Amino acid sequence: MTGETPLPSRYHQLREFLDRQNWRAADRETKRLMLQIMAKETLGHWTSADYREFPCEDIQILDQLWVSSSRGRFGFSVQQQIYQSLAGPNVINTAICEAFGERLGWRVNGNWLYYNELRFSLQAPPGNLPWFGVSKPPANSLNLLEKIFVETADFLDVLTGGTSYKDKGECLMGGSLYFGAFSAFTLKRCNL
Repeated sequence: MTGETPLPSRYHQLREFLDRQNWRAADRETKRLMLQIMAKETLGHWTSADYREFPCEDIQILDQLWVSSSRGRFGFSVQQQIYQSLAGPNVINTAICEAFGERLGWRVNGNWLYYNELRFSLQAPPGNLPWFGVSKPPANSLNLLEKIFVETADFLDVLTGGTSYKDKGECLMGGSLYFGAFSAFTLKRCNL
């Protein structure tokens, strides 16, 4: 934080991880904090209302901690700048989804990465962290994807403009689709 106001205690563990450049632990702590703030179990259970109601103060604190600890390399505002350079104000489609994943290092050589394949270092591409993906399910867990699509249908169709479920699933698992919703409903409202 800038010293103007004390950092709320719930962010002390995150700041400690970030100060030690323990990027993996900081990423997990960021997701834990976001879920705790919204009283959710997974990002996959968020609705457009959740994105619209995420407190700006919290997202700004999270972003400021990431940006300052990474010397401007990581954070939601860094991701937002990259996303807007590709997508404009509200657009997401398969090409943008994939390009965003490629730019952030979440997608390499046409394939979305598993969490353990991400680069947790300052040598990772700008915007690489915090990660917005979900762990890739086994091939036989199509029901999980269908459940996620039903729970998030109120904003997926708006964001994707009718992109096929297969394309939505690939972008969803890679994190780009979640970030598209986060960008459209949270970051712009919070002026990031």
